[in-house]
Amino acid sequence: MTAEQHIRTDPRAVLEAYLHALTVGDLEAIAGSFSEDATWSVHGTLPFFSGTKVGRAAIEARLQRTYSLFHDRTEKKPPVAAV
Repeated sequence: MTAEQHIRTDPRAVLEAYLHALTVGDLEAIAGSFSEDATWSVHGTLPFFSGTKVGRAAIEARLQRTYSLFHDRTEKKPPVAAV
């Protein structure tokens, strides 16, 4: 078994890689931790986040959308006062 196969099949290694990617904001790695046919359900009523997504591409789109909402908010600079 190669190191890459071990990371993809060992539950602890998958979780550690996922948490590391989450910590550093690596959305591609986060999405890559899901299988191509994964189903991800999030309970709630938030239109941009709640619901069920099927497939890695749909999950990655959800992650991108959610990340952009929070990332954009924290990256905005305060308005410059008029002189």
